[in-house]
Amino acid sequence: MEAFQCPFLGGLVELNDERERHIAEKHSQLLPNRPDHIATTLADPDLILRKDPEDETILFYRWFYDLDKYVLVAVVNHPGRDWIITAFVTRRLQRGEIIWQRR
Repeated sequence: MEAFQCPFLGGLVELNDERERHIAEKHSQLLPNRPDHIATTLADPDLILRKDPEDETILFYRWFYDLDKYVLVAVVNHPGRDWIITAFVTRRLQRGEIIWQRR
């Protein structure tokens, strides 16, 4: 298991082995070659949103010029524990409630 610092959530966000395998198999632009993009997205995002106010999942976005796309990291924000459910490269932002945005 790996963990990434996330100042917005006030601590570490876990990436368990199963989710890491999922990202490496389905979204190979990030893992295994660019774990730093996941870390940077959580540490210094451009945008944070929630698709549904009732959902515990928070979406972190950051634009990367080397990819010419955003990296999205989806985090389950549960009291006492935060963990990554997926991360991938995308051109599109999903709709939802903006929690925080870089100005």
